[in-house]
Amino acid sequence: MRDQHDLADDVKFFFALNNALFDTGIAIWDAKYAHNYVRPQTAIRHLYADQEILSWGGPNQGTQLIDGSTWQPYQDVTFVTPAFPEYTSGHSGFSFAAATVLEAFTGSDVWDAAAEAGRSRLYGGIHIQDGDLRAREMGVQVAKDAWTATTELFTAEEESSSGQAFNNLFDTTTDLNLLA
Repeated sequence: MRDQHDLADDVKFFFALNNALFDTGIAIWDAKYAHNYVRPQTAIRHLYADQEILSWGGPNQGTQLIDGSTWQPYQDVTFVTPAFPEYTSGHSGFSFAAATVLEAFTGSDVWDAAAEAGRSRLYGGIHIQDGDLRAREMGVQVAKDAWTATTELFTAEEESSSGQAFNNLFDTTTDLNLLA
């Protein structure tokens, strides 16, 4: 019974968390292909081609003037820019969805790692700020919806079956379409 939670509490938590993450993935990837924004690497190389820009010069080279067409993200050269659209950030969406469920479950809002995960993608040159910020909002909203649906599902199960929600969760006849 870690953190004073029993098995039924943990089932509810992981049920909500996994649904929030799954639904966030759908929302994030739907936005990616609805908007189809370029990554910073593509945008900078195109916008600043044949111009000298002050930038990271590569591993152990510090900041220097480089041709904009050779710009690369601030990360290991073996890590390639993802081959799918930039907007919105999966890291930001998933991190804020998880933090929102954790906050709802624990009552604590101390999940600074969610914001750090999003910022790391900006610093690494993988995302543009708007992709980070909109994904944070999406993750929070999707997680709130998942938490509400989970709470309603478990409350309905407990009321209808005198506390047998845990057992009914694994009954294949239980209608989980409430989460749709």
